[in-house]
Amino acid sequence: MFNILTNEIDMETLSVLDLFAGIGNISLEFASRGAKNVLAIDTNVRCLQFVKETAQMLDLRQIITQKADVFKLIAKPNTNTPFDLIFADAPYHHSELRTIPNQIFENKWLAQNGWLIVEHPATTQFDAQATQCLFDQRRYGHSMFSFFAKSK
Repeated sequence: MFNILTNEIDMETLSVLDLFAGIGNISLEFASRGAKNVLAIDTNVRCLQFVKETAQMLDLRQIITQKADVFKLIAKPNTNTPFDLIFADAPYHHSELRTIPNQIFENKWLAQNGWLIVEHPATTQFDAQATQCLFDQRRYGHSMFSFFAKSK
C-alpha cells in the first residue's frame, strides 16, 4: 500500500485519520514518512497507550490518539477539518464494515481530493453509491485494499 501511496501522494502534506488503529502500525508508518499529523482512533485503551508510547519513543510528535467507537464517530458529521487520507481496517466480521465509505463521504470526514483506503475481506461488496467513488482495488490473499475518492 505504501508503495502505491509514495508514488501518488506527497506524504509531508497529509493529515491522516487511522480508524481501528490497533497497535498503530499504519499511524506510525505515516508519521515516519513525514505525514503532517495523524489521528489514531481505537476503542482499546491499551493499544492506544502503546501507540502513544511508541510515538514518543520514536519522536513522532504528530501522532495523536483518541479512544472512540469508530462507527459511532463517523456516523456523525465531522465538525473539524477533514482529513486528506483515511485508512480503515475494521474487524473483518463487523456487520457495519460495508457502511464505512458512505459514512465517511456523507459526514464530510474526507477532504476534497482526499483518499479513503478500506482494508477488508476480498468477499466484501460495497453498495453502488460507494463504488461510484471506488478507483482502485488491490487483492492480497483473502484481503483487499479498496481505494475511494470523491474526485476520481
